[in-house]
Amino acid sequence: MLFLEEVQTSQGMILLLQETPSYYAQVANLFRKVFYRNYTSDYFKWKYRESFREQIFAIGAVETATNTLVGHVAAVPLRGKLYDKDCTFFQFVDAMVDPHWRGHNLLTRMIHLLVKLIKATTQNSFCYVFPGPISLEIGKKYKWLYPVDAVQDISFRAPSVLPRLTKPVIQFEENRLTVDTHEKLFRQILIDYPCCIQRDWTFFKWRFFEHPANKYNYCLVKLMGKPIGWSVFMKVQHELRLIDYWVFKKFLPLFFTALCNYNGVTVWIPKHIRIAIKHLRPRYKDTPITACLIGDEKIWANPTSIRDDIFYTMADIDIY
Repeated sequence: MLFLEEVQTSQGMILLLQETPSYYAQVANLFRKVFYRNYTSDYFKWKYRESFREQIFAIGAVETATNTLVGHVAAVPLRGKLYDKDCTFFQFVDAMVDPHWRGHNLLTRMIHLLVKLIKATTQNSFCYVFPGPISLEIGKKYKWLYPVDAVQDISFRAPSVLPRLTKPVIQFEENRLTVDTHEKLFRQILIDYPCCIQRDWTFFKWRFFEHPANKYNYCLVKLMGKPIGWSVFMKVQHELRLIDYWVFKKFLPLFFTALCNYNGVTVWIPKHIRIAIKHLRPRYKDTPITACLIGDEKIWANPTSIRDDIFYTMADIDIY
């Protein structure tokens, strides 16, 4: 634990500090209070990737009278690619303040401290987040958050003849993705996406095989019998969602056309890819989520190139 800042409020004294894994139980309690969802300490240990950098990237707000965690924000470190550089992507997650302690600008203070911590310990970093409407407005107001893309739920509607045409072309083979095939495809396809998480086997195993709560279906994607990528599906209530996909960019129109065979499957597609497949006439449904960059104004004042190049899927967010 490293004390970082003191905040005097009308309700009492707050200490802002760098959290250690000893706070997982309090994080779980605060998460339950703010989001009404129950997770164990082991879930947050998995999520924050403690072993990746031998530390966690999290800032807490502690009320001194009772030593209670009343605010928290964390960042998940992930290997990434930012144009020609290897880079550590930090996905900001679990930004929350106890309802009784709101109104003291604790969220913005914690965000700024977490950015400083990342910059002080990481040579090349890229901070991003998928906030809901309230956090989005707070971040825009205090200029630590810069919108890049409005996230949409997208699905495809096929003419009745289309499944007969696409089934022989694109195949989804369940549970046929081996480590060797995965790594080969990962390296070959990476050149197509200049700004993204590096979806190597270490990420894939952590994100999907080791997830403590969710279960996924993995498919090797083939074109005329030749592997061209992979896809990860999950059922959310009664809806099928494409959580992740890694496919050569030139084959994406065929890939998304083939999704018409999956009745009602929903996918997230970045803006620059949506433009490339608009001839497929997908159905769009707005979500309350926005893909955003985090940092100071000097870095992200004009994020045009990243807006045009960033690749994200539902796997970039922690709710799926």
